[in-house]
Amino acid sequence: MAAMRSSALLLAALAGLASCRSAPLPEPVNLALPRAVDGRPFSIQERKGEATVVFFFSTWCVPCQAMEPFVAEAARRGPREGIEVVGIALDTEGNKTVGPYVTATDPPYPVLLGGGAVAEGRSPFGRIPELPAVIFLDSEGRPAAALTGVADTDLLLERARDVRGRTR
Repeated sequence: MAAMRSSALLLAALAGLASCRSAPLPEPVNLALPRAVDGRPFSIQERKGEATVVFFFSTWCVPCQAMEPFVAEAARRGPREGIEVVGIALDTEGNKTVGPYVTATDPPYPVLLGGGAVAEGRSPFGRIPELPAVIFLDSEGRPAAALTGVADTDLLLERARDVRGRTR
């Protein structure tokens, strides 16, 4: 009887996994935003081929400031593994606030202005529920994982590695 119950549970688990695999993956993110310092456009879609860590923050957010050194270290270590980091500032004042912050902190990754539509949830990323937040894009540019709250470098890189090779 116990063997039959175990077999039934195993079959149910396998059926659940099979249904998960057949679910379609989200579309790649197609979004271009201005860089904070010089205003030049930066296309998220052009990041295809690498896993991308998208770090959402605001300059006034103390937990975001605490997480920034971990994100910076992930940006320094990531390229050796095909992992890229991009920051998106959600400050609604735009470059008036973000430009001086980026100049002062000099992060080793591009920082984009995402106020307005992105801050209000009107972008391919949807609503960002709390800060700091990270969305991990797979090598095709599709959202593959997310987290909120402060995370260290090792966790950021581990999640990026996990999603990097995800396939259809």
